[in-house]
Amino acid sequence: QNGSWEIGGAWYDDKSTDVWVWGAPDGVDLESARKDIRLTAHRNMKAARKTIWYNLSIPLRLLGTDAAGLRKSGILLNAMINDNDGRCREGYMSFPEGDPKDPDNFVAVDFE
Repeated sequence: QNGSWEIGGAWYDDKSTDVWVWGAPDGVDLESARKDIRLTAHRNMKAARKTIWYNLSIPLRLLGTDAAGLRKSGILLNAMINDNDGRCREGYMSFPEGDPKDPDNFVAVDFE
């Protein structure tokens, strides 16, 4: 694909979720892509270290590939997780470190 994806998601205290697609490769309709991406989340407040698990499901057709193509070429990936419980970002972590929008900072993910 020509271009990169910029996708966001949120989980709320009422257990609802939102997905946003702020950027996508050339020719991809942002709203259609947003509707096809699924986000589920679960919060465990009883664990010694409170956790939130996110599962973001992106159909391979949106990535312009199938399972065989994904195994052949892999993907470049980064992630930035924000902690925002109100009106401002309280903290964040980024994988890998550095500017999460800089493609030179992405890590290669291979699939078997």
